Amino acid sequence: MRTLPVAARIYLLAIWACTTLIGLATLASLRAILFTPWIAIAAFVAVVIAGSAAVMIELQPGHRVSLTVHEALGMLFAPTLGITGAWAFALGTTVVGVAKRRPWERTLFNAASYFLTYSCAHLAFTLLQPTGALPYSGPQGMLAFLGTAAAFYFSNLFLVGLMIALATGQPLLQVYRDHMRQGNWVHLLTFTVGAATAALYAVDPWLVVYGVLILVIAQRAFAAVVALNAETRRRQELAEERARLAEELHRQQDELAHSARLAALGTFSASIAHEFNNVLTAVIGHAQLGQIVSSPSEKDHALDVIARVSQRATSITKSLLTFARQREPELRLARIQAAIDDTITLVSHELSRDQVTLVQKIADLPPMMCDLGQISQVLLNLITNSRDALREQGGGTITITLAQEADQALLTVTDDGPGIPPEILDKIFQPFVTTKAKGTGLGMAICYGIVESHHGKISITSAPGCGTSVTIRLPLRPIELPVAEPALTT
Repeated sequence: MRTLPVAARIYLLAIWACTTLIGLATLASLRAILFTPWIAIAAFVAVVIAGSAAVMIELQPGHRVSLTVHEALGMLFAPTLGITGAWAFALGTTVVGVAKRRPWERTLFNAASYFLTYSCAHLAFTLLQPTGALPYSGPQGMLAFLGTAAAFYFSNLFLVGLMIALATGQPLLQVYRDHMRQGNWVHLLTFTVGAATAALYAVDPWLVVYGVLILVIAQRAFAAVVALNAETRRRQELAEERARLAEELHRQQDELAHSARLAALGTFSASIAHEFNNVLTAVIGHAQLGQIVSSPSEKDHALDVIARVSQRATSITKSLLTFARQREPELRLARIQAAIDDTITLVSHELSRDQVTLVQKIADLPPMMCDLGQISQVLLNLITNSRDALREQGGGTITITLAQEADQALLTVTDDGPGIPPEILDKIFQPFVTTKAKGTGLGMAICYGIVESHHGKISITSAPGCGTSVTIRLPLRPIELPVAEPALTT
């Protein structure tokens, strides 16, 4: 209680004082219990059971609402117990609080608030219910029902809501929206069931059994609603978590693919440096030669050589930019032969140094939807794998084949190397699976992902001592290229 603000503590003391005064004023009414003690005991037990079976539901994060059938008991006690029902509520709520080991100030506040709430409801019933009539029956009985229910609901709403507002510093209206509004439909149901049970009891006390069964069913329905709500919230949280993980996975895959591209380029950095060195040597040599010679034809020849080797440098630069650029996949109409040419430009010198012969069997395929940069990455990974395998046996042959089969483009990279062991072949496209001593095991997994993103298929066949063949099937969408009109001559 010491942790509560001063205003909340004063409010608690005021509630307890009012409860004490009203309790002392109604002590005389408890004499009626001596004539029908079993009714009072049953009421007390009903309050204990209702409080113990309360269902807590979290309709908003951090805001929990308690669903009980106390309202039904209030509507039943008003015509059957009179003001004695207030004592049944107070004592039963206290027992529940002690059994659940709630803080003493909370237990006493709950008992006092229910005592005052029921007292207001009983007062409304006494003023509105016709004397001698069946409880809540007829037009005046309906008015008594509405008045009793409203007195119970609004008095409880005010007493509890004001306590929360003073304890948390929130406006009373905000407390209502966050903590209480969600349970309105529950109150409507329990008020109605309680009124019907009171009418049944007035007709025949044994008929109250049916009302009790309805209350039990209502409580179980509350529990089912809570379970459904919790499951819905859990699934929503799981869906949000899956979406977040998928986004994170996609981002990491992009970073991984880019890192693999840069790693592959690093493998051929020496070859690329050698190519540029040859280009620069030719340019510088023929530029100096052009400065020395005086013959126009010899100068033209020097310039022609410079232009040709510069074009070679431009081709290498274009291949590097196409391959290493980090961006989202872009499917465009392009000729896959261009990706093969760009890749071979990067690897030709490295293959020659390792005594690897490159054989090309390239058919002339029409343009297709593809990302040339990513296709180049796949080819570079496959050629790198074949070259590494052939290097171990002192050289060999890599064959690149491009053909058309029905509406598909077949791109095959074959080598006559040592092959892949069967225990690795079945999982070669899984991340971190490699046959190399210093391999990362990411190249084939990235190739698989790129081919799948092109709506294609990649397969591999290999056997120890019989080489390896990787086949890529991509959907081919040929188009008719526009035919240039003949130029008009005059």
